[in-house]
Amino acid sequence: MTRVLTTEPELSQFAGSVRAMIAAHSPVDATRAGAGAPMDPAWWQTWAAEMDLPGLLVGEADGGAGAELDAAAIAATELGAGLVPGPLTSTMLAGLALSRAGASKAAGRIAAGTAPAALVLADAHDLTAGEQVSGTIPTLDHAADLAVVVAVLGNRLAVLETSTATVTPVEHPLDETRRAGRMTFAGADAKFFDITAELATELVVAATVLAAAEQFGLMRHALAESVEYLNARTAFGRVVGSFQGLKHQLAELACEVAQADALLADAVAAATNRDADAELAAVAAWCRIAAAGTHVVSECLRLHGGIGYTWEHDAHLWFRRARHNQSARGRLVVQRQRLAELLGLG
Repeated sequence: MTRVLTTEPELSQFAGSVRAMIAAHSPVDATRAGAGAPMDPAWWQTWAAEMDLPGLLVGEADGGAGAELDAAAIAATELGAGLVPGPLTSTMLAGLALSRAGASKAAGRIAAGTAPAALVLADAHDLTAGEQVSGTIPTLDHAADLAVVVAVLGNRLAVLETSTATVTPVEHPLDETRRAGRMTFAGADAKFFDITAELATELVVAATVLAAAEQFGLMRHALAESVEYLNARTAFGRVVGSFQGLKHQLAELACEVAQADALLADAVAAATNRDADAELAAVAAWCRIAAAGTHVVSECLRLHGGIGYTWEHDAHLWFRRARHNQSARGRLVVQRQRLAELLGLG
């Protein structure tokens, strides 16, 4: 959880519940063992039944929890810290899109835990639509595990059943726990729902904030694990963490995590309150956290010394996930250009 976001007792309690759920049903050892394997439907149903995460952002009228984005950000942070596999965050976003667009039936499927889904923004696909949809989604996490894809097509949402698509797994993925794939549609039937420009922007903001939250959770966890390791390891009769050079390095990494914490908290608050500058806050947070997360995780891997480079240690899983996360909103240079535009510099 972030320090700033969890000052409210309810959010702090929710963060603890998500962590407990991860420990019980998604420990890292299970994630490692199941890397590359299809998602277990029973695992998904457990998350839906016990935590209602798939339907967290679905409106209460559609059978969901009707939570605000701050709760989803807390969940995404803990999911990132726990290296949890599965399309939980993407399904939360799809549920938000469907519920806000008035697609009650589809949103209800998500809230019921029967339809793992993904929201695909306009900059992440080359789909075209008339009465039917054709084209590709070049890269989509957990592509083979999804039941529904919700694609933003201009001023419409297209709701597509993945049974009408051809899924091609990515060969030799960097992060095998994400099971990324290419999804191709050829004249697929879809249900369309009109959306406003304001809702389209809101979905971009929500996706950006939750991507930043996952990356933040991972970098925070990697630093905490590294501090614990260096305080337990000894060399030359001293605790390794007491060496001045390592103290300075850890202090610099702690500053990066603290900066990310503050930026994320600002972005979540702006998005939750639907402030006019919500997109600016979200993109600013993402541009910093995407790169900083990868840097912090890389340094934490090195701080573990030789064991950090072994397959048996989790550090390589942190690194793979961080690098994979960095592409969650497309090329970082494009997001930086968008940030410049929002600041009036583009």
